[in-house]
Amino acid sequence: MIIFVLPSYCLTNPTLDVCQVVGTVYDRPYSTELILIRSGEDERFPIQTIKIADGSFSFEMEAQDIEWYELVFSDEFENGAAKPISFLAEPGVLLMELYPMNFHRKNKLKGTPSNEELDRYNQVVDEKFPFWKLEDSIRATEILIDSLRKSTEADSPDNERFLLNRIAYLDTLEQAYEEMYSYYLTHMYEEVQSRNDLIGLLKLSNLFNLLNGKHRSGINIDFSKLKSLFDKQYIVLSNNYLYKNMETSLIADEEIAKGEMFIDFEAVDFAGREHLLSQFINGKITIVHFWGSWCLPCRKKGIELITLYNDFREKGLSVVGVARERSLRDAIVAANSDGYPWSNLVELNDKHRIWRKYKMQNSGGDIFVFDEEGKIITYSISVDNLRDLLTNYFENI
Repeated sequence: MIIFVLPSYCLTNPTLDVCQVVGTVYDRPYSTELILIRSGEDERFPIQTIKIADGSFSFEMEAQDIEWYELVFSDEFENGAAKPISFLAEPGVLLMELYPMNFHRKNKLKGTPSNEELDRYNQVVDEKFPFWKLEDSIRATEILIDSLRKSTEADSPDNERFLLNRIAYLDTLEQAYEEMYSYYLTHMYEEVQSRNDLIGLLKLSNLFNLLNGKHRSGINIDFSKLKSLFDKQYIVLSNNYLYKNMETSLIADEEIAKGEMFIDFEAVDFAGREHLLSQFINGKITIVHFWGSWCLPCRKKGIELITLYNDFREKGLSVVGVARERSLRDAIVAANSDGYPWSNLVELNDKHRIWRKYKMQNSGGDIFVFDEEGKIITYSISVDNLRDLLTNYFENI
């Protein structure tokens, strides 16, 4: 087996270095903004936005480690269809060429060693698995079918025969896409077994996400084998941010379940003071409301919890909120607006990976309920069902 070894400079944590990104945008005259996120993080929770002016952009990043990031056009993201470009933040000047989603294969990275290696890898994958050709054909066929259905001659026999023919052709294209995707996953599965560099780590992360999302993969992916690769072969990257995120998620997969003990964490209160969750789980039934000022469904659930809290607090119910934010001020303004009567903590910039520790990752938030000992009673529960649960619980103690 051939193992691709990561260069030694990737394995250390030197003093802060600067990665300067300089980019040109083609065929996107109306795009004004890019969203920057860490790879594997929630696009709704970006690190920053990058302005595009006259078809170009630039920004600088500081990192102690070579980390994975993604850029996505904000208008594509808002439309619900986007193809982010992945890159590695490493010391030096990274030159980018970015194209619209339909021409993402033309994106180019050059100027720094790891990104040039990534660019070569992407080119090989695009040549071996030309998804874009099938995507173009599928898109064109869908447009034609839609046009035929809206045609003034839609009911004519000739039009109907041609429409049925195009629908059958679309089915053939989609089947071909599924087959190519299966071949691609097989290729990725083989790749992660023959690498231990950052490219392999990203592909390993993609496969774990595929399994955790319970997507239909088309191939038999052995979770235990992937876990063994992560623990042994990729341990050389244990200081990398993506590795740490994956490690936290894998631990959460094993430990977040009904009957298991809570996972402790640190977060700051509205005054900026650090607290442990364990300080709030002190012999009482405790609801932890994970939310964010930017997550309207989470805040709606928090408002619904207020009446529940007032009805059961005298019986021994405790509630603590944990907001996922970029700034304390956003959490404070939202909590005051919604009228939360309980203590709130804030996870700033995913510093302690709390969302991953509780298997929420890219979700806005959730509700977890712990018993007096700190064991998980339930989670992902509606407030109405939670009321029934608490009523039965307090009647039987």
